[in-house]
Amino acid sequence: MSRNESTVGTLSDGTPDLLDEMVRQTVATDHSANSKASKPRVTAHGSTTKHDDPVVWVNLTRRDATPFDSVPDRKIVNRSGANPLGIEWSRYAGHEIHVVVASDDLTGGLSGPLDQPLTDPEVLDELAREATVSGGADPDDRNPDMHLHIVDPTGPPLGAYPITPLEPLVDRDRKKLFTGRTVAEARERAALVRRRTSADASDRFEAEKLAATGGTVVALSDADEVTSRPVKALIAGHLVSGTSAMFTAPNNTGKTAVATDMGLCISTGTPWGSDYTTRGRVAYLVGEGGGDAFRVRVDAWLNHHGKTWDDIRGWFKVVDPSPHFQSPAWDALTTALARFDPDLIIIDTLTAHQSSTDENATSAATATQAKLQRIRQLTGAATLILHHPGRQGAQGRGSGTWEDSAESVFRLSAKGNRLHLTTAKQRSFPRAAPRELRLAEVAVDHAVYPTAPVVVHEEPEVQDSTVTELHEQRAAKREADAAEEASAKLEAARSVVVAIVTDSGPVSQKRLEDLAKAAGLAPRRAVRDAYASLVDDGTFTETNGDRGAILYRLASPS
Repeated sequence: MSRNESTVGTLSDGTPDLLDEMVRQTVATDHSANSKASKPRVTAHGSTTKHDDPVVWVNLTRRDATPFDSVPDRKIVNRSGANPLGIEWSRYAGHEIHVVVASDDLTGGLSGPLDQPLTDPEVLDELAREATVSGGADPDDRNPDMHLHIVDPTGPPLGAYPITPLEPLVDRDRKKLFTGRTVAEARERAALVRRRTSADASDRFEAEKLAATGGTVVALSDADEVTSRPVKALIAGHLVSGTSAMFTAPNNTGKTAVATDMGLCISTGTPWGSDYTTRGRVAYLVGEGGGDAFRVRVDAWLNHHGKTWDDIRGWFKVVDPSPHFQSPAWDALTTALARFDPDLIIIDTLTAHQSSTDENATSAATATQAKLQRIRQLTGAATLILHHPGRQGAQGRGSGTWEDSAESVFRLSAKGNRLHLTTAKQRSFPRAAPRELRLAEVAVDHAVYPTAPVVVHEEPEVQDSTVTELHEQRAAKREADAAEEASAKLEAARSVVVAIVTDSGPVSQKRLEDLAKAAGLAPRRAVRDAYASLVDDGTFTETNGDRGAILYRLASPS
């Protein structure tokens, strides 16, 4: 693709044009713009009647179980000789499932056909991973109503065994098989379904109401818990992902050129003057000065820095023109931005995005800030808003809540092509020293615009490295603390695992993990890391047990 081609207007490679997507979603939004979140009518499995919530018996014995009588709340699924992983679990998602297996088959695994024996006690765990409440869509959403029944192989064949009240087919624990629910069991099941459905419906309703107001779920956590995405130093000492920033400058002082320079440096990983950047995706929302006038700015920057359009493809996206905050299309844009998952969103300018809203009204500013906060929560991106100063000074025009709520505030002034950038507010860093910039006209290949302005950073006489050094020190400390914490957790897990093997003697991997979980050691990965390290340092030895199982035992003293 030539240098003159642009990704302006696209959201990501291979996806529909962003504006097309916004139009499609706006049409749908317009029909429901005035509607409010309404509490959904939810029923379990489509109904609460016993006919639509049968108890499902899955027969894996390779002996057909015939449904001798008509029981409306019972379903028998015979998988004689078939691979159990081929069962369409989505058809039985959310139901009570009983799996029947012959004990003479419990010597292999579920990954192959049933002529290969099964393994006890891992059968139920493997089946539960398949028969999820979500029908297999979420492997962690295991069906809590999954039951395993083991049949004594010395009994008569299932297909010829009559099911009678006097002599019903039972498993080796004397529990009846292939039966429907009793009246009491049906009543208890219906109550359980209602409780689960009611809680699920309530959660969804609350989520709908929160989404409609731009709110979030409130939860308490310890101060050292990670409750959001890891932050990125997009521009060291200046701009951090997930934060809000204001950039105020009078008309025709070069604020679009500086903002474009920031965005393109981040999207290519190019240092911003003397400060390093962390490469990330950038979305630029053009409210004024768009079209070819904006495209040639990008082209000029690429020419000046020896880059091509391919260097920013997928990293720097433009919405031109961008909808205003109160437009129904803004909600569609929010969805599109969430899919793009940017690290920085540049809004040029605040005035252009506010339409006819009174920019002096604090209530209007607060409502708009909630929308931007919603985007930051969805994407983890920083928002950089370009704004004009008021008549009385350098502070942004209109409501003061914009700069009051921002983590960073930058101001730009100009004398000719010389620019003076200052940091008026920096909540998380020491304020950076003023930065001297200049605008240089760079030639572009365009029929109307022969040149476009590009920001050139004037190197200071003495480079201030304090902020960079502080950032590096903090990063090194975080890495050291994380390593120390991981080492402490591993040592604690090792102690638990050694105690289990000392008390229990040689133990299989599955048994060891179950005992560790019972002792409060979780997750399973921690247990596996522990016994792996104990094998590596010679504390444990591995030996072969029955049926190919690996047993762990304490190494004999040399």
